[in-house]
Amino acid sequence: MYKSIDYEVPPRSWHKISYLAGLFRMELQLSDVQYFPVMEFIEHILPNMKLDFHLRIADKKELGNVGGLTDPQGKFIVLREDIYRDAYDGNGRARFTVAHEFAHLFLHTNLPLQRVIDSHEIPAYRSSERQADQFAAELLMPRSGMPKFKTPEEVAKCYKVSLQAAKVRMKTLNIKSE
Repeated sequence: MYKSIDYEVPPRSWHKISYLAGLFRMELQLSDVQYFPVMEFIEHILPNMKLDFHLRIADKKELGNVGGLTDPQGKFIVLREDIYRDAYDGNGRARFTVAHEFAHLFLHTNLPLQRVIDSHEIPAYRSSERQADQFAAELLMPRSGMPKFKTPEEVAKCYKVSLQAAKVRMKTLNIKSE
């Protein structure tokens, strides 16, 4: 469970988040594509879909340990420069961070946010961070494609995500690893 600052948001079921991510992939005509091109999307497609959006790259000095952040009004995403570079290089953890920040933009723009210091105090389905993680997982590792995998290593290789993300995804979907 998360032990960081979080925001309480309107409730969403994991099923609804899965549906939204699948619908989003379908709208982009990427339903049958395993590898979601998150960087190409965030830099080239999203600005054409949302004309007031821009991506900003910040150095470590500015963001510290924060890999990325999203404007609550949905006008921008800021990525730490190493996350930006690593995501372009196909690093799974960085790709997940970018997808997570996009999830905040997609799910939480212009919603009332209630800051919570200890995220243990809110259920997962009301946590902005857990919802964003779930959407990122659904976007990068679609539920429909998961049953064919036998190991987290196969998932990580196919979807270009971290081994940790692949393990969590398989556990969340109750897929037993060999």
